[in-house]
Parts: sequence; structure tokens; C-alpha cells
Amino acid sequence: MRRKLAAIMAGDVVGFSRMMARDETATYRDLRSLFDDIVVPAVARKRGRIFKRTGDGFLASFASAHEALEAAEEIQLALASRRFDLRIGVNVGDVIEENDDTYGNSVNVAARLESMAKPGSIFVSDAVRRSAEPSANWAFRSLGRKVAKNISVGIDVYEVVAAGTAGDWTQSPWQRPPTHRSIGMTAAVAVVLAVLSAGAMGTLGRGSRWIADPPLRGERTADGIPSVAASPLAMLGGRTGQAHLAKRLSENLITGP
Repeated sequence: MRRKLAAIMAGDVVGFSRMMARDETATYRDLRSLFDDIVVPAVARKRGRIFKRTGDGFLASFASAHEALEAAEEIQLALASRRFDLRIGVNVGDVIEENDDTYGNSVNVAARLESMAKPGSIFVSDAVRRSAEPSANWAFRSLGRKVAKNISVGIDVYEVVAAGTAGDWTQSPWQRPPTHRSIGMTAAVAVVLAVLSAGAMGTLGRGSRWIADPPLRGERTADGIPSVAASPLAMLGGRTGQAHLAKRLSENLITGP
């Protein structure tokens, strides 16, 4: 059994099962291209090693946090022109290496950071933030302390952003811009909300019983981020011809990334 200090990167494709259900052949082909053309070369260029593949995900180890961050940024930049979105988590800590595999709580923390990350983003632990080279072209936006499954202590989570933007709540520089489909859906949502509001004004007293009490001041969810629950929408004004719009809006609110 060999112990060492390592930077661990965990990556996972967003919505892979949904894409496989729609088109297995094309999705699998694109996944192979993702690993062969982007992930594996980027990890190798930063002297890292992929020690585990999990279908649409992977775990890799690096000698330093700086190399892991450079590889993560390179991967996300390359994916800006691909159909896949990737979540990436990076942690630094003591690990066990045996039989070409890597084990330890530090690996588990990296995996939990990946599961917390937004599509197209890089989430890191405080250990990575403190280990990163100060002159690098990135900064770290604090997301607070998070509680993670099967991790005994809270994790201080940071999102990697371009240097000079840590206090600006905009998307990361490597996150893809909104597509025409998402822009169109946003416009459709606005129209449907206007229709729903107009139909519901006369029944506001009856409909208001569905609105939950607001959270207490300072109250947060278990993972530290305020959340919104969306239930299926229904037309209140008797306009049955518009029901399909309410159904489509419900599906996009509930299942969208």
C-alpha cells in the first residue's frame, strides 16, 4: 500500500442517460470522441493519469493542483463547441495507490464536488484554492460550506472563474452561451407565464393556497443553496386549448439542467 499527496479530478457528462435513450449510436460515438480527442489528451498533457472510467464519467490524479486545474480548464474550453456538458470537481489530499487504482476520502470529496457542480463548471475544495498558483489566470468564487453524502465534515466549495471576476455572478468563461433553442424556450416561458397570469388573476384567492410560506430570514436548504420546487402547471382560466403550453413549460422547469 502506497500513500501520496495528489490532486484528484472527477468528471461526469450531464444528462447522458437521457441522451442515450434518445439516440444510443450517436451518443456513444460522441462519448468516445469526447474521451479520445479531449479528456485523455488533456490529462496526459498535464502529466495526469486516468485511473478509473465509469461509463460517462472518469477519475484522474495529478501531481499538483495547478496541473489538475489547467487540465480541467482545457477540457471545459474544448467542450464549448461539443454537444456534451461536463461537470468537474477537483480536490487535493492524501490518497492510497494500489494495483493502478487510487482510493481514499480525497477521491470521494472530488466526486462529491463534481456532483455539486453546474453543467460546464469546475468546483474545487478549499485545499485546491490554497494550493493553486497565485499568478494563474483564474480566481475562486466562494459557494460556502456544503454538506455532502458520506463525508463526515462540511466541504468549503469554490467555483473556478476567470481572474478578476470572483465577485461577479456571471457564467464561467468556458461555459457555452445560450443556444437558439434555449433562447426561444426562454421567450416561450415568458409568453406562457403572461397567459397563465392573465387567466389566474380572477382566481388569485383560490390559487394562492398553493403558494408555500416564504422561508425564514437566513434559512437555507441542506446543501446551503436556496431552492425552488416546481409542480406541474395547469390552466386556471378554462382555456383548454393552451394546456399543451402549460405541460411543456412544466417539463422544462422540472427536467431541464
